Amino acid sequence: MEFVQIAVLALIQGITEFLPISSSGHLLLVPILTGWEDQGLITDVMVHMGSFLAVVVYFWRDCMKLLAGTFDLLRGRVTAWGRLAMLIVAATVPAVIFGVFLDKIGFMDQVRGMPELIAWNAIVFGILLYLCDRFGLSSRAMAGMTLVPALIIGLAQAVAIIPGVSRSGITMTAARALGFERPEAARFAFLLGIPAIAGAGVLKLGEA
Repeated sequence: MEFVQIAVLALIQGITEFLPISSSGHLLLVPILTGWEDQGLITDVMVHMGSFLAVVVYFWRDCMKLLAGTFDLLRGRVTAWGRLAMLIVAATVPAVIFGVFLDKIGFMDQVRGMPELIAWNAIVFGILLYLCDRFGLSSRAMAGMTLVPALIIGLAQAVAIIPGVSRSGITMTAARALGFERPEAARFAFLLGIPAIAGAGVLKLGEA
């Protein structure tokens, strides 16, 4: 794959990762629509790691607080940020289980050449996001999140492994449906994405 093509894919990944549209879906659609060769796992890993670093840099204060909260937990002291770190870990588990299962059955290889599936997923889940954001309540803050809503949002994130389903979009959809305020829903969605993006990158790197 030529440098220009890789640069285009990196640009698409960089833009779509932070919008409620599927970055993985767009990365699959571009080669299909342009006739380019499949970019392969190494390219996928590199562009996703770029997104991971961008999220960590943007939310570096929150990341440091989560890290400090984790160390507090190891010392037997539960703080608000330590509790949030536990919720993020718990919410990541469904995506790990679902991702490993789909990888074992070769699901991703089967859908790479199915642009119709990607398009329909983008349309359906885009409409769902609009409805939940438009009519959802805004009565809950991230500080008051408990295990059950965190797991529900984590289950929603697991669905985003399917191409065309936006990870940030579906986690914000779930959070808004549960009544979390819009800024809080977006913030939790991106913090939750840090271990998810890193884990997906490590998994793909192991396959490459």
